[in-house]
Amino acid sequence: MIALGLAQAWRNEGKRVLLVDAHTGMANLDVLMGVNPTVDFLQWLGGAAPQTVSEGLDFVGGASGWQEWSTRQSDALQTQLKERLAALDYDMVVLDTASGVHPHSVAIVGAADTALLVLTSEPTCVVDSLVLRQAALAPENWRAVLNMTSHRMFGPARLKVKQAWAHALNEELAVMGNIPTDPAVLESVQVRTGVVLRSPKSAAAQALVNLAKVLPNEPLRADSQADLIAHIRGAKSGVAPTETATDLPQAA
Repeated sequence: MIALGLAQAWRNEGKRVLLVDAHTGMANLDVLMGVNPTVDFLQWLGGAAPQTVSEGLDFVGGASGWQEWSTRQSDALQTQLKERLAALDYDMVVLDTASGVHPHSVAIVGAADTALLVLTSEPTCVVDSLVLRQAALAPENWRAVLNMTSHRMFGPARLKVKQAWAHALNEELAVMGNIPTDPAVLESVQVRTGVVLRSPKSAAAQALVNLAKVLPNEPLRADSQADLIAHIRGAKSGVAPTETATDLPQAA
C-alpha cells in the first residue's frame, strides 16, 4: 500500500515513476492496482520493457513462486538489479520487497539508494528491523515510517524506535512520519485502486503525499514485522542532497 501510494503521489507531481513488485514469494501489487501484469520481475531484469498503466507510471509485476528463484544467487541478483537500475531513465523507481532477511530480499535492499522501513512500534517489529539492518549492509541511507500510528502516538512511538536503533546499532534512524489507520485504505483495497487516487483527501493519502515530498530531499547512498519495505531509487530527482534528515510535518 505504501509503495503504491508513494508511486502515485510522485506520478501526480509530474514525475516519471517505475513501480516494481520485487516480491519473490507472494506478490500482490497488481491486485492492489487492479491491473493484469504483462511483465514480471525476472523478465524485466532480463531486459523486458515495463508495462505502462497510466501516463507517468510504469509497472513491473512480481514473480511469485518461480522455480528459478531457488537457483538464483543473491549476489548475482543484486549485480543484475544494479545494472538494470543504472540504465533506466525515470525520476523515481520504487522497489516493493518482501519482509524478512531472505538473501534475495537483502540483495534487493542493497541495490537501492534509500531503504524505507515501514514499521510499527511493536517490539517484535522493531527487532525485525534491527535484524534486517544487520543483514543488509547497504544502502547506508535508511529511513522509516510508522504505519497504522495515530498522530497522537507518533511522538512516543518514534522515540521508542530511535532509541532501539541507537542502543542496538549505535546508529541514528530518521523516522520520517506516520501513516494513520484509515478506513479509506481498506476501501481502496476492496476496489483495487490506490488510496492516493481513490481518496486523495483522506488522512492516509495526505500522509503519503507528505512522505513523497520529503523523501526526494534525502541524500543518496552516504517489516507487521517490517511488513513492507519500499526501496526508493531517485534516478534523476534534480534535488540537491541535504546533510540532515527532516522529519515529516504532522497534520493537525
